[in-house]
Amino acid sequence: WLILKNPENLDETKGERARLEEALRINQPLATAYYMKEEFRHFWEQGSPKDAARFLDDWCRRAEASKLSVLQKMASSFQMHRTGLLNYHRCPISTGPLEGVNNKIKTLQRQAYGYRDQEFFHLRIYSIHRAKYELLG
Repeated sequence: WLILKNPENLDETKGERARLEEALRINQPLATAYYMKEEFRHFWEQGSPKDAARFLDDWCRRAEASKLSVLQKMASSFQMHRTGLLNYHRCPISTGPLEGVNNKIKTLQRQAYGYRDQEFFHLRIYSIHRAKYELLG
């Protein structure tokens, strides 16, 4: 799980950074994949679609040259979805809030074991955002 965490979220009190560095030192292919993953995070920070396209092309070229099948598959996927990835730089919106609302609706439906009255279910959905949840115990 350490390689999936963002470096700024590593817990120093648990020695996560040292354990990650040791794992990367021991396993060169893992280190290559990790550093390529970390570098790709900068894709979202590119200033324009042109800069993003240049960054994506360069990253994919280096992933192909790495000879790691995982990175080569990732580069292939990025090339297939190139238009969608670059569209983020034309209109930087995220579906995160929508996914959060959908998750709340699914949880509401699961907790109630389904609703027979659709109108009541719709009213419950509208009231989700006004509800305050408190952990007790």
